[in-house]
Amino acid sequence: MAVAFARYQRSQPWYRLFWVLFVPGVVISLVIASRLHLAVVGVVLAFAAQGAWGWISLRRVEKVNRAALAAAR
Repeated sequence: MAVAFARYQRSQPWYRLFWVLFVPGVVISLVIASRLHLAVVGVVLAFAAQGAWGWISLRRVEKVNRAALAAAR
């Protein structure tokens, strides 16, 4: 099921444009957060890290699960 979900997500337009949309969004969010409070900067960085980690995980899930499923056969 994880492989099918990853394939579906990778076929979406937002996935292909992830870094084009992600980097400016993080920069703008950091500028706004820096004017509010230091704790808000930490929240923005945490959200950015989760977004980047999710993108990396979607790239890796098919390769990792394919090897695990082949070993189970």
